Amino acid sequence: MLRVDKKFRTYGYTSQKKEYHKRPHIEAVNSFLKTQYSMAVNKVRRLSNIATYALYSILRLVLNREAAENIGRKDKAVSPTYFNT
Repeated sequence: MLRVDKKFRTYGYTSQKKEYHKRPHIEAVNSFLKTQYSMAVNKVRRLSNIATYALYSILRLVLNREAAENIGRKDKAVSPTYFNT
């Protein structure tokens, strides 16, 4: 069983520690989605609708990155408004 103390030190199995230390990366992606793709304020209710809304937001992110890759502008991969013309 994994334990985390007040100073965020982890105690437990090595495999669980490795999974726990991936958390900052996941939180960074969630933060990016919240700020750039308007997931902070969603106007849907029920878990199924929220899951659909989240999947559409992630799909927008993936398609935006792919479009930036296709036109050769890798710097625009994280710009949600560049392709809104």
